[in-house]
Amino acid sequence: MNTKIITIFGIAKPQKVKSIDRKMSETFRPINIKCDVSGSYTDVVLLREGAMSALYRVSKGGKYFAIKTTKDNLAMQLAMLQREYDLSIKLSHYHLPHVFALEAHSPVGPGIVMEYIDGRNLNEFIAENPTLEERQRVFAQLLTVVAYIHKNGIIHNDLKPENILITHINNDVKLLDFGLSDTDAYFLTKRLGCTRNYASPELLTQCDDIDARSDIYSLGKIMKQLFPKKYRSYWQKCLQEDRDKRWDNVEQLHRSWNRARLLWRYMTIGVVAVVIITMAIYMIGVYSTEQQVLIDSLAIAREDARLAHVEANEAKSNALLTQQRLDSVTQLQQTEEMAKQRFITTRDSIVAEMKEAFKRQYDKTTQAIKYHIAILHIKFF
Repeated sequence: MNTKIITIFGIAKPQKVKSIDRKMSETFRPINIKCDVSGSYTDVVLLREGAMSALYRVSKGGKYFAIKTTKDNLAMQLAMLQREYDLSIKLSHYHLPHVFALEAHSPVGPGIVMEYIDGRNLNEFIAENPTLEERQRVFAQLLTVVAYIHKNGIIHNDLKPENILITHINNDVKLLDFGLSDTDAYFLTKRLGCTRNYASPELLTQCDDIDARSDIYSLGKIMKQLFPKKYRSYWQKCLQEDRDKRWDNVEQLHRSWNRARLLWRYMTIGVVAVVIITMAIYMIGVYSTEQQVLIDSLAIAREDARLAHVEANEAKSNALLTQQRLDSVTQLQQTEEMAKQRFITTRDSIVAEMKEAFKRQYDKTTQAIKYHIAILHIKFF
């Protein structure tokens, strides 16, 4: 895999302006968006500083923007800023920030003007104790955007919760801080280091041949943090020391993990269905031939659910053992959906038959009672 390496890092210029704890997030705009970002800015607020960069929030015409600038305006820093702009301006994705311009004379010096949206980082999002569905949605979005930058020849090399913002509106992922060439990335790795808790072994050993599997290792760390008690086999494979034992690419990881989520959902439905059917059989009992036929139908439905559950387990095992059968999974999912619909149809039919049987039994009992009351009435009156 010869993928062009781009590492993510922030850039900073100290200014004596008020600082706030609010994090920056970004929202998608089409690449051909029209926005006048030139001219005067007001209300300059320092958002955060790094070893090489700083990020500011500014206001113009009633709209907020973010400006990323260098710390000392050194030639290397300016070259890195230019490189980041050249890469970012070509990208257009919902989960990446839109870049408007590279200005030489912004209020904080040379800087990249980009969108500003309020949000919090992934650690803060997890601290809010989101539901499993919300965690799954966030991780799926992260996989989507990382796959996108990989297809555009960029290896992030600094995937960590601090570089992943979750917007306050709709809880959407926004991936931050990237734009250095492979030469620049190698320099930063050698001189400044990387985030060791999330960096791959090959990145820590300053391997020259870094590819997408380095980001997959970092994704495994994030996945373990999001799902400490679930999907263990997936994040363990991401965290293999030998990169040849990891997933080959993010799309492969995403497809396999998505199948696991769907299969787990179908198995849960099957278990619930078996419990409901078992309770129904226990409550109904056997009072007549019609009810016996109904019980037989319920037993058949339960067996169908059990078989569907077995098929789902087999499909999951096959998916984990070999990736060469990916195409068959789609067909399996369609079959499971049909099985689910058959089960729902059978359940509704059984419930209808139960109601009809109970109604007939009730009518017979009512008629018998009326008959005996009439007999008693004749005897005594």
